Amino acid sequence: MIFSEFLDNESTKRYYEIIENARLFPIPVDTYTEKYHIIPKSFYKSKDKSGWLVGTPNSPDNFVILTGREHFICHKLLTEMLPEESKAKMSKAALERKPHSIETKAKMSKALSNRIKSEESI
Repeated sequence: MIFSEFLDNESTKRYYEIIENARLFPIPVDTYTEKYHIIPKSFYKSKDKSGWLVGTPNSPDNFVILTGREHFICHKLLTEMLPEESKAKMSKAALERKPHSIETKAKMSKALSNRIKSEESI
């Protein structure tokens, strides 16, 4: 899945290399992993968000399993892959988002507390 708003630069090339490698090569079982949206959810239009893509961010082809390190690197690369107007759209959408409720925060905390961490990630 290639997104046309991304700049054609080294960061974008590296980003897609990480995504492709994650799809091709299995990650060892005892490694900490995270499910990752290739095209961020905030880019999609929905009731609550002011994104600009039509469709669903949760389609199976928009996910990849990354190690914690790869996930961190991909987020860093995303900031270098977007033109200024896209960054402005994301900032605007973030400012318009409602804060999480106490109940939602408790659910998120509980979900994260049950994760099994590898020695490497600790």
